[in-house]
Amino acid sequence: MSFLSIFIIILNAYSIKNVFLGSLAGFFYLFSITNKLSQKFEPRLSNTLAFSASLSLISFVGAIVYYFYQLNDLAIFTVIIFVTLFITILPKIKIVKKDFFNLENIKEYFYFPEKISTNIKKLLVIVYTALYFVLIKYLFIFQTTDAIRSPWKVIPSEFLLFYFFATYTLILIIFSSNKKRYFPLIIAHFLLSSGIALITYKIGFGFDQFIHQATEKVIVDTGIITPKPLYYLGQYSLVVILSKILLISYALIDKFLVVLLFSILLPLTIYNSLKESSYKEHLAFFSLAFLIFPISSFITTTPQALANLFILLIIFSSLPVLLGENFLLPIIFLALATLAIHPLAGIPIIIFLGFVLIYKIKSDSSKKILFPLFFSLSLFFIPLIFFINSRINNLQVSLTFPQKEVLLKSIYDSQLYFVNNFNLIFDFIYFYKANFYAIIFFISIAIMLLVYEKNKFLFPYFLSFLVLFINYLILKFVISINFLISYEQGDYANRILEISFYFLYPIIFYGLMIFLKKLSKQKEIIRILFIIFISGLITSSLYLSYPRSDEYETSNFFNMSQADIETVKWIDQDAGNKNFIVLANQQVSAAALKEYSFKKYYGSQFYYPIPTSSPLYSYYLKMVDTEPRREYIEEAMTNLGVNQAYFVMNSYWWRFREITNKAKTSADSFKLIDNGTNIIFKYNLN
Repeated sequence: MSFLSIFIIILNAYSIKNVFLGSLAGFFYLFSITNKLSQKFEPRLSNTLAFSASLSLISFVGAIVYYFYQLNDLAIFTVIIFVTLFITILPKIKIVKKDFFNLENIKEYFYFPEKISTNIKKLLVIVYTALYFVLIKYLFIFQTTDAIRSPWKVIPSEFLLFYFFATYTLILIIFSSNKKRYFPLIIAHFLLSSGIALITYKIGFGFDQFIHQATEKVIVDTGIITPKPLYYLGQYSLVVILSKILLISYALIDKFLVVLLFSILLPLTIYNSLKESSYKEHLAFFSLAFLIFPISSFITTTPQALANLFILLIIFSSLPVLLGENFLLPIIFLALATLAIHPLAGIPIIIFLGFVLIYKIKSDSSKKILFPLFFSLSLFFIPLIFFINSRINNLQVSLTFPQKEVLLKSIYDSQLYFVNNFNLIFDFIYFYKANFYAIIFFISIAIMLLVYEKNKFLFPYFLSFLVLFINYLILKFVISINFLISYEQGDYANRILEISFYFLYPIIFYGLMIFLKKLSKQKEIIRILFIIFISGLITSSLYLSYPRSDEYETSNFFNMSQADIETVKWIDQDAGNKNFIVLANQQVSAAALKEYSFKKYYGSQFYYPIPTSSPLYSYYLKMVDTEPRREYIEEAMTNLGVNQAYFVMNSYWWRFREITNKAKTSADSFKLIDNGTNIIFKYNLN
């Protein structure tokens, strides 16, 4: 059936060109190869892991083909045929099922309420559904095309209250029934939680997504983009191939990719990974409980976000593998795709799988040698990769020695931080934010000390965390990434820090299982308070997952606005066929990418300030951080060999009035966009 769907896809792409037929054939192809891969294991592999592995194969093979050739129609159809043939010829693998999570054959289960009628369960579902639609309605009502610091600036505060009650109701539904039929509600809750930016920001959210969409557009149109990037090929190939076989716009696939995969695959993966454990009740709760962790990385599609999602899928899918089940192959597919999507995420997974493979060695004496050896080698793995990459690509990366004051400040900042602004709710939210890593770390340490002897399968997770955390410290304090702008230099280290804590999540879940066992013996009021606490924690996590602007914290982030789009359109129309450059902020630059893709280059320099390490962005910072001198923009024009330039100021800039008043005296002319939301200053080189 896979080959029949491929035949229909090819026929439709070249002849019929019907969107509905293409989408139907494309989805049928994906599900048929998923089913085929699932059947290669006995008993069958879960469809969730099989689907994740199938997408990974498409991503990885597509990346390889693109790197050595391109992704035109012939290459894309070759990829999907190859993936189908590869899965078809795989030998059958017998899985040895083992019961894991040694919780001493739990007999006590957490039920709340003790007894609940079918009618009450139906009422709870109705209540949750009603609250859900109220929340969705709020998001659509308060959609915006304006530049805002935070979605919470336009979404009313009662949204969070309704979200809290919806979460509380959903937990009641889960705890009052052990049936998987309520699992779609959990997926819906994930979609709501991760989709707020997707709905609220009507034009789009973030900055990086527009760069990658512009790249994907060129690949869709021409099959290749030059210079050919080494990074991100896994995402580009996946988006382009899915767009071709489903006949759905690449931009639409890119926009929804991470949110949909995160909301569907991750909760199902957590559930399937735990269902063989001795803890048989309320496993769906642990899928929902993932939302206690902030999900900022999964609210928009970027290579880092997609790779981070694959890391989590690998982490939870590896639980049964560590207990003896032998379906490591699909996890390897996921790891290869992760490496192809973003090496910064792929390297931690290689380290983790190294510990997994060592753990599965039967000889204890070999483990005693290999664990310390691999641990020691891994400590410097990521910094070493940075140095190798810098030499290959002629980028400036150097060793530095942190000052005593910097180290002391970092130690001071790492202590528990208590927020007290006499606002109980927000004090709690920001206490959780400020101490999130410390809380996760100390809870994990306590759990490891309590259960390590009986549950040594948690050891590879903890070792992976330690290795990555040490790599993070080296990147943060010893490595100086000179080719990046100052405020972005810590970005790579912070990404490693975030990924390192992912490996503690299974340990946290294990501790939560122990806690629920103890809680089952407590009075009903204690259990009610627990549900209220978890609901509050998930609501706090939701609030922290998006940019914020409140009395505790002010985000520097502004989204792309309609005024930004009108700005780049006016500039393009005014300039006509002339060569020109623009000095503007990231969101205006992203608007240019959205509207005109990679339209102009002068050598290796894009005509808008992208990336922020580019010379044009340095000139833009001079204009806004000091004063808008004509000599700065004339120097930029001279260096790039153009005679015309534009300088864009957004009204939300804190020195907007001062800068614009000075720019009016030096510019040849200026143009107001959207009644002064943006102002464009035009310069001609005499």
